[in-house]
Amino acid sequence: MMSGQNARIVILVGAVIVVALVIIAVVLLMGNDDGNDGYTVGIVNIAGVLDPVVEGFKEGMAEFGYTDKDITYIYDGPVSRDEHEAALQRLIDQDVDVILSLTTPVTISAKTLTAETGTPVVFVPVTDPISTGIVSELAQPGGNITGIISGQNEEVRLEWLIQVAPDVKRILYPYNPNDASPTNTLAALQLIAPDLGVELVPVETPDVESVQALIDNLPADIDAIFLGPDSLVGSLYPQWVEVSIARKLPTSGSSLAHVEAGILCSYSYSPFEAGKQAAHLVDQILDGADPGALPVEVAEPLSSLNLATANAIGLEMENTLLRQTQVLIRAEE
Repeated sequence: MMSGQNARIVILVGAVIVVALVIIAVVLLMGNDDGNDGYTVGIVNIAGVLDPVVEGFKEGMAEFGYTDKDITYIYDGPVSRDEHEAALQRLIDQDVDVILSLTTPVTISAKTLTAETGTPVVFVPVTDPISTGIVSELAQPGGNITGIISGQNEEVRLEWLIQVAPDVKRILYPYNPNDASPTNTLAALQLIAPDLGVELVPVETPDVESVQALIDNLPADIDAIFLGPDSLVGSLYPQWVEVSIARKLPTSGSSLAHVEAGILCSYSYSPFEAGKQAAHLVDQILDGADPGALPVEVAEPLSSLNLATANAIGLEMENTLLRQTQVLIRAEE
């Protein structure tokens, strides 16, 4: 029979065990507050056509094993160009682990605003991060920034447009003069245009209102449209699709997403795949890698063609051209 002293010892030990279990449970609950105590990635985007980048990025992170318990994404959709700096600052103030910056203007602002905090920045897509001062070199970007470039394929894209629509001569080039990507592209295209037998017709569109005004009053003497790597001009892509079909104008978009939306053709990257590629960089940074030591990667360019749009504007495609097109968007049956 157990003595009174032994009974007291057993009770005491039991009480200690219960208290220990309670403490462990509380710690576990605190550690899982909100169901998420992991990483936070903030995303700033100023172009609706780039939402597939975000979708691809999240899918890529999931493929790397990140779940809702491991990572939180702060993204409420595209913001206006006037609001993007404030959106970036809010992410910095929230001490996010990484900022995913979409487009060149957002990335330039992100570099400036994170200069003191050193918050890692991964950009996608940027056309030319060196000439715009975002990084010093692609192999060793330096600082707190790395990312994915869309590749400098604009000259090839112009050649592809002419191959798809060989009769074009005067090509409208709307562009935002305050954005380095389309202005640098214009300079490069003007060098090769004479050799290709075409003339570029550049029109400055520094704001949404001027882009819409141009769409509503296209010059009568153009026979094609070239949309540069310009988030402002590209933000009205549904209107460009509508007017290009209405006027039967062959049009080149700056990404596969434009062609999927109804633009005739492109030789450029897939926003969705570029987003997945960016996940590879973010995964390394969350694992402790220095972003400035991670080489900038190039998104794979793809030749694409929307056959439904070709039919709508009365453009016949040769079989040889169709065979060399990597992505064909066919008419819905």
